[in-house]
Amino acid sequence: MGTKIALQLEGEDAKFMAENFGATDRASKDAVLALLPAQKPLRALIRNNHFEPFVQVDIEPFYSK
Repeated sequence: MGTKIALQLEGEDAKFMAENFGATDRASKDAVLALLPAQKPLRALIRNNHFEPFVQVDIEPFYSK
């Protein structure tokens, strides 16, 4: 499976995810590092072959349907 999903992360965890999220250029890595701590609950960064370098999406939990 080639999809990476990153929920809200802070500190060293956010730094690790930014480095390993698959973004190839410095600007994309910096954007990931800036977005991760600021994400609200149920918001995620997603990266795969369809969403490059990444996209930010809101997740709808099953209990809200």
